[in-house]
Amino acid sequence: MIGTPEYMAPEQAEMSGLDVDTRADIYSLGVLLYELLTGTKPFELREVLKSGYGALLEQIRDVEPPKPSTRVAASGDAAAAFAKQRGTEARKLCSSLRGDLDWIVMKAIAKDRTRVERARAAEERARELLAAEAAARQEATAHRLAAQAISLVREDASSALHLAIEAARLRRDDESNIALYT
Repeated sequence: MIGTPEYMAPEQAEMSGLDVDTRADIYSLGVLLYELLTGTKPFELREVLKSGYGALLEQIRDVEPPKPSTRVAASGDAAAAFAKQRGTEARKLCSSLRGDLDWIVMKAIAKDRTRVERARAAEERARELLAAEAAARQEATAHRLAAQAISLVREDASSALHLAIEAARLRRDDESNIALYT
């Protein structure tokens, strides 16, 4: 066995001579992403290792970890502390993980590498998510610019009104001054 068990892909734990390729790297990156999103690894293998080396390999090969949102929801005080470090609340963190992020992480750490190619599936979903986010940003930017334009029109109209009042006052004052000299 070569590798850190907590980041080891199932095909590495099989020790069957199956080619270990870039899909194993995607699995490891998925574990890292899981850890970044939840504050924990998908498996706490130190506890499993107490049951023996065989149990450790079985856990890596056969046991599906909970989704990141499920892990956060079940983590209680640990999730609250982790969320606080991220400047949010545990329920908001859990909510933001549900859906696309859960899907991407779970595809990256899929047990059966032949079922769906990890990298391609996770990459496609990530691209879809980024494209949707970019479209939302463009829409938000257009809305912000429209609001700024309306604000400038209001400011300009207000400025124009102020200038007109000031001009009328100056004209009145000038007419008064002219009357004094004639």
